[in-house]
This record gives sequence, structure tokens and C-alpha cells, in this order.
Amino acid sequence: MAVPGGGAAAPWRLDDRVALVTGASAGLGARFARVLHQAGAHVLATAAAPTSWTNWPARAASGST
Repeated sequence: MAVPGGGAAAPWRLDDRVALVTGASAGLGARFARVLHQAGAHVLATAAAPTSWTNWPARAASGST
């Protein structure tokens, strides 16, 4: 699946920008965090339930969040 910002032209890049994503452990929040990161942003991700973060970095890298 094509990801906006992933390898996109300069107008869509977010290099050296910071993005705060709430609810990033699953669903839309996880998707937004992944897309923003692939577009070059530094992503600060949060979630309400600490248990939902189990193995999150590996899931996010594989695209299975």
C-alpha cells in the first residue's frame, strides 16, 4: 500500500518536524504515527493503557499495528 509521505516529493516530507499522536497503540492512531514517521517526522506517541504498548515498536515497524 502506498503511504503518503513515504518517499514522497519534498512538499509532503515532514523532515525535522515533531508530531504528537495520541492513541497510537492501535487503530487510526497507530496508522497516523507510522505514516508521519515514514514522512520524516519525529513522532511522540502516547496511549492510555500501558499494556497496549506490548511489543509496539516491532509491530509498528512491520506495519501490523
